[in-house]
Amino acid sequence: GMAVRESSLLVASHMMRIR
Repeated sequence: GMAVRESSLLVASHMMRIR
């Protein structure tokens, strides 16, 4: 539910930071 969505957001933010 929400936990999964938050994790996805964190991953996306991390990917953007790496780039």
